[in-house]
Amino acid sequence: MEAKKAVPGIVSFDPKSEQVIKTQPNLEPEHPADFYFENLERKSHHQNYDFDIFQNVAENRPRKTAQVYTQLGCGRYCSFCFESLRPQPKQERSIKSFIKEAVGLIRQGYEGIYFDDSTFTQDKKRALRIMQIMGKLNRKFGTVWGFNTRIDTLDEELIDTAVKNGCVYNFEGVESLVPEVIEGMGKISGKQNPDYPPVESGNDYVGRTKEVFQKMKEKGLTNAVFLIFGAPKKLEDGTIGAATTEDDKRSIKESIWELKPKWLSFNIMRFIPDAAISRMPKYQQYRGGQEFRGGFYHKKWRDENQILIETAEHPIYQAFESAGDRYPNPPHMTPETCYDLLKFMVDEVNEYHRQTGEQIFIRTDENFAKKYLVQNEKGFYQLANFEDIKG
Repeated sequence: MEAKKAVPGIVSFDPKSEQVIKTQPNLEPEHPADFYFENLERKSHHQNYDFDIFQNVAENRPRKTAQVYTQLGCGRYCSFCFESLRPQPKQERSIKSFIKEAVGLIRQGYEGIYFDDSTFTQDKKRALRIMQIMGKLNRKFGTVWGFNTRIDTLDEELIDTAVKNGCVYNFEGVESLVPEVIEGMGKISGKQNPDYPPVESGNDYVGRTKEVFQKMKEKGLTNAVFLIFGAPKKLEDGTIGAATTEDDKRSIKESIWELKPKWLSFNIMRFIPDAAISRMPKYQQYRGGQEFRGGFYHKKWRDENQILIETAEHPIYQAFESAGDRYPNPPHMTPETCYDLLKFMVDEVNEYHRQTGEQIFIRTDENFAKKYLVQNEKGFYQLANFEDIKG
């Protein structure tokens, strides 16, 4: 029983004494989430986690970067996300807890902080307060920072406040710039957040995206666009089908020429556990009649039951953050289709560079890039031929 007594917050029953033993927690947090965050210990750090955008110009190196959470949960129900069927309530840590961690990180030599919350700005008042705190740290210690959020929870006031307080980077999961695809993915937030204007259609979403990226450009906030290809699409009859290659090419083209991001990253849709697209009947047509649960996520089980599904085993999928056979892919996202989309992206990025003189960097797997997607001395990309991309 001594081992159990050493663990705070455990309730156990001792059959010999017939007594219930309850250990006392060693922390009484202001917010429940504080217990989790304040008991994390960063024992090691790898330079791969340092963000290139957090550059120490004087020493020609990325700054030591810590990824930090100020809250858990998103409050949205996108069809492709694991939270779409069993959304968790948002859990905020206290501001006091966040300050304690931030100061501790600075003492450990961290020079950059990236807020990896699913939606950092979902509570506007809270986000503005954290931005002001980061401003104090930026002015006193030179700490730079960035954040991840949704396009429908970002406005000019937040962008302006972020930039004035040392923010140098913003990451947006745009997913698509095709309205019907946005609606098929469940990215429509409606009127649920009073801090921001409602987004009630795919057209609203696309319009808001272009507006926000224009504001970031004007304010000098460097940003990245993340796209998903082969996603669900709302069809004219109201059912859910799949985005076509032409849909995805349209999304790529508009992202490059209208959003003008610094970085462009991407993935193909995947059937992950507990996502609505993996199980809900309304997506049955999209997933080819299959329902993914349990054993479908384990190759050994599929082999034993002679079940064949599309998985990301071809080397081209490395470029799409989808290497391996863990998560099934939509059957229409073949290696040939993925290569076609990547080739189109490379050609558009090169043409944008040629016409504007500005570079958009394609974010992909480092090993894939070394073998198959190289940049010449002028910054133009060259993609290997499909038949040369081998395991």
